[in-house]
Amino acid sequence: MRCSPPDLTSVYVPDSWHDLTDRLPDGGRVVVIGASDSGKTTFTWWLADELSSGGDVALVDADLGQSRIGPPACVGWTTYGVDRGEFEFVGDVQPASRLIAALSGTVRMGIRATRLTKPKWLIVDTGGFVDGPDACEFKGSQVQLLAPATVVALGAPGRLDHLRWAWRGRDEIRWLRLDVAPGCCEKSREHRRAWRSDHFAEWLAGSVNHRFELDHLALHHVPSPEVLAERGPDGLAGTLVGLDDHQGVGICLGLLEDFDMSRSHATVWAPPEAAGARGLRFGALRLNPDGSPLEADAKPCETLPERQS
Repeated sequence: MRCSPPDLTSVYVPDSWHDLTDRLPDGGRVVVIGASDSGKTTFTWWLADELSSGGDVALVDADLGQSRIGPPACVGWTTYGVDRGEFEFVGDVQPASRLIAALSGTVRMGIRATRLTKPKWLIVDTGGFVDGPDACEFKGSQVQLLAPATVVALGAPGRLDHLRWAWRGRDEIRWLRLDVAPGCCEKSREHRRAWRSDHFAEWLAGSVNHRFELDHLALHHVPSPEVLAERGPDGLAGTLVGLDDHQGVGICLGLLEDFDMSRSHATVWAPPEAAGARGLRFGALRLNPDGSPLEADAKPCETLPERQS
């Protein structure tokens, strides 16, 4: 699994982080929550490094816009210190537009990491979507389904308390709050977009055209018939797509060249490994081959239920 872990050599580690390791149970699941730029990613990888001396640690990265495990717009898992992992394509860098896909992808990657590696620890970075009623329900659902022993909340006192409402009064989950570490700084939208473009370009490198017969593919998030009719076979060119294997696990990303439901075929510009794909997932972004937005954060695809056989 291709990962881009943060540089931990120059990180200032507060005493509260070290104190936390003594408060954690001896194994289990840890879910990390916090707003954007609160240091969740750095903390997650630091904690994995600290715990790895006592047993295997699996990481799940559900920060769709700045994923360190797998490509952007995906949820991925890896075993810390081992070149092993998987990803699932969600299709957007903002979970708000695909809440069910983001939720199911996070939980499924957590389940697969646990089943395939049986780690002593599973640490889940849930991304920075924390404000508003949808975020509250989304985070509550993530915690409920992941069933962690511990939730680590990075933020000032009271900042994330609304995310705890769903399980107040219950003792099966322990909530531990940490202050944001000194040195965490807000990243501009331009910085985030440039970071994503560079990583999209890496995952699309070496791409060639592949022609697929749609009757042989599992299809997800297919545009509505109205959108397909309006745009025509070539009208969705540049749409980011995910190519899956026979288990629904991501193989690679690609860019749609054409998609013709009437003739039951699609052409996708993707790396050579896409040739064995058994599933196609439509994304909500359109990109140039260099990974930059074709239309700034455009969302061309409305979703509808999967095709019925």
